[in-house]
Amino acid sequence: MPDYSNEWFPGQALDRVWNYDVTGIWQVSEKDAAAVYKLQPGDFKATDTDGNGKYEALADKMFIGYRQPRFRIGLRNEFTFLKNFSGSIFLRSELGHIAPFAEGLRSGGSDTYDRRNTNDFPYWTPENPINDYARLNTNTNVFGGGIKVYKSLSFLRVQDVNLAYAVPTKLVQRVKVNNMRVFVSARNLFTLTKWPGWDPEGWSSAAVPVNQPMPKTFTVGLNMSL
Repeated sequence: MPDYSNEWFPGQALDRVWNYDVTGIWQVSEKDAAAVYKLQPGDFKATDTDGNGKYEALADKMFIGYRQPRFRIGLRNEFTFLKNFSGSIFLRSELGHIAPFAEGLRSGGSDTYDRRNTNDFPYWTPENPINDYARLNTNTNVFGGGIKVYKSLSFLRVQDVNLAYAVPTKLVQRVKVNNMRVFVSARNLFTLTKWPGWDPEGWSSAAVPVNQPMPKTFTVGLNMSL
């Protein structure tokens, strides 16, 4: 039997995501259809599996993705050019997983959080009829069992880039050393992702989900041997 409290299901992976399939945002032209669910234009629209005009957890929630990556890919390339220059680049990618994006839910609250755009994300208005973020102070009470908005955590990261220059032997011998190498490196240089938070790897699945930035670091150094 399924364990709905822990979201464990026979025959399914432990990281399977079971929730409402959010298909978009109710638009002005769909006002009457939204009213069937006691919603308004600008609220989240989800699949009503049995078509009974209600969002019920056991009837309408479905398997919509995975919490862990389905693919992990790494590619490293080393190269030399102009005789004394060398370098390397490492690309890393994780694909096929999703996570709840709490900041994009914008459900009502006792303070003014639901009425301000704290994170500067887009939000629905009749003049801005987007289909991925709801209106401010959106109604989520009609979704039995609670609703979460999931976003893709897939990414491609330029993780490590290194560039080095070996000083010619004739030059280093003048300062009485055997060899000298100047280098510069960068880590987490650039990331391609649709995750709207700080960083797809900075997301935490703690009781209160958080988003943390991934630090970008640069190093400059000198190696030499006497």
